[in-house]
Amino acid sequence: MNSNLITLIQEWSTKRGLNKTDPEKQLIKLKEEVQELSDALVNKDFSNKNGSFQDSVGDTLVVLIILCQQTGVDINECLNGAYEEIKDRTGKTVDGVFVKDGKNSNVEKNDWVVSYEADGEICEIKGLTYKRAKEIAKDYKDSGLLYVVVQPELEY
Repeated sequence: MNSNLITLIQEWSTKRGLNKTDPEKQLIKLKEEVQELSDALVNKDFSNKNGSFQDSVGDTLVVLIILCQQTGVDINECLNGAYEEIKDRTGKTVDGVFVKDGKNSNVEKNDWVVSYEADGEICEIKGLTYKRAKEIAKDYKDSGLLYVVVQPELEY
């Protein structure tokens, strides 16, 4: 990440006293920004206007930088650590999700999950075959739910 921009964001945060506020409040803000990001993606709004995908990515990054500042965590170290963890990982992409080799290699069986949002809560249906998960997701999307994701059930 651009260290100069991170510094500028941290200075902005400090001038406004955000660097000393409750990180849990910043986590709530992060959830709001990720929802806006999700909405922009669903609406395929890739313009550079307020509320667009690009704007939402930027806002999400700003919130993450401030959250790291509040907790004393270096965001560059987080990103470097994540890269070090994945750089040699092997696996395959299944329905748009990378599934690493090892304990998650049997995703073709009853290891699929459908995640969706209902009444502001994230809900999941687990233990599905891929075919059944896709059917449920289609039904949910057809019923008007905006946030429906089908992915392998992963263990971390």
